[in-house]
Amino acid sequence: MSGPRVLTINVGNTHSSAVAWTEFTPQAGIGAWKTGAAAPVSLIRRAQPGVIILSGVVPAYKKKLAASLERIADVRVFRKDIPAPLTIVPRPADKVGDDRIAAALGALMYDWECPWVVVDLGTATTVNAVRPGSGKKLPRFEGGLIFPGTAMCFDALHQRTAQLPKLGGGVIKLSSYIGTTTAEAMQLGVHHSLIGGICSCIYGQLKELGADACIALTGGGLTERVRQAIEQTFDERVRAGMLRANPWLVHVGLRAAWAEFLQNGGR
Repeated sequence: MSGPRVLTINVGNTHSSAVAWTEFTPQAGIGAWKTGAAAPVSLIRRAQPGVIILSGVVPAYKKKLAASLERIADVRVFRKDIPAPLTIVPRPADKVGDDRIAAALGALMYDWECPWVVVDLGTATTVNAVRPGSGKKLPRFEGGLIFPGTAMCFDALHQRTAQLPKLGGGVIKLSSYIGTTTAEAMQLGVHHSLIGGICSCIYGQLKELGADACIALTGGGLTERVRQAIEQTFDERVRAGMLRANPWLVHVGLRAAWAEFLQNGGR
């Protein structure tokens, strides 16, 4: 049951993004914009959506965006109008970010019977554990770990010290562990500490979830170098097809939630 043409929007702390769908195939061309700025309404209108699935972690902007898009299509808010087909273990459940829940659903779309460690590299980095359902029991979002992302680390180093400069991402020599300038020392330090922390968190959750657990990577901070570093650390799972990287994983989860909603008789 396909229903009207779907467009998914995810409001993140730093950037928002939209993906148009033909059935379950994402289309390019909608892209991303800075959260708080005007949405690309003309591009969204051009996608001719019948329904817009809206998700996000910035409530005020999400509400404003919903009001501006109601003239274009039927706007449905994730977890308000469209349930997440997951059991959410952390309490209070409504305080768990939409992006964490949608990314978990996106990972399950790869394999509904596999436990997942879902890594989302955004403004904050999250590493979340998901167990599959069985019989009539829904999959379980068990919870996870949250710590600063790259930009937040750079901001903290600059704001909480007297002399460290304000940096962006920059070019990082991953092969080196010795920075020869202050800026390079900051870049290498943040990058290697984050990679080490992420891999440690993944390893810990894999131990709790079991040997058959898979890993999903997503988020705006999912650069090629970060992905390669994680792949090298978990090489055996890569060779076994147990690691997936998809920058639009949250959108895959939103599309899956809409399909489940329709299948259960939603309108």
